[in-house]
Amino acid sequence: MFYPAELEVHKPLNFLFIGRLEKSKGIEIFLELAARFPAFNFNIIGAGKLIDSVIEACSTMNNLAYLGQLENFRVADILRSSDFLILPSVRLANIAWEELFGISIIEAMACGVIPITSDHVGPSEIIKNHLDGFICSDGNLQAELFKLLKELLEVNDETLLTLKQNAIRSASRYQVHVISSKWGLILDQYIHSN
Repeated sequence: MFYPAELEVHKPLNFLFIGRLEKSKGIEIFLELAARFPAFNFNIIGAGKLIDSVIEACSTMNNLAYLGQLENFRVADILRSSDFLILPSVRLANIAWEELFGISIIEAMACGVIPITSDHVGPSEIIKNHLDGFICSDGNLQAELFKLLKELLEVNDETLLTLKQNAIRSASRYQVHVISSKWGLILDQYIHSN
């Protein structure tokens, strides 16, 4: 279900947010990006406490769309028409939480979408910064995202296509047959050591 279409760079660039519409997931930062960069398209998939803020923002910006909470096959279709997945998760002072393994990052990369995330433990394990995606410091997240998107206004298509190809290659490390083979080796070692 999560596979790339023919790789292309969309004009204007398409940015996607997938996740709970909550402060810790960075939806407010995503909305601010849409406001600051009207030359790009921004789409949102998900549901949550801040849905009213999302719907209100969509009513005031032509480059922002709320797509709702979608089935996986529809998410895959939207991913294939996107250039970037932005997951700007933030550590909140009152909650001991950070983004762990993000399956949506792997699904996006498998579709040839370049992930942009905060430097939480999960995304940092998956993404090779500036090779198959971008990792921004949680402590300076908004400023780094603004700087990165400003740079993307000028980046050439060849660079973006290389990043997309690298993302697909990196996602292949998480295919079922690769993971099951690794588990098979671990189980064999366990069985033979006892």
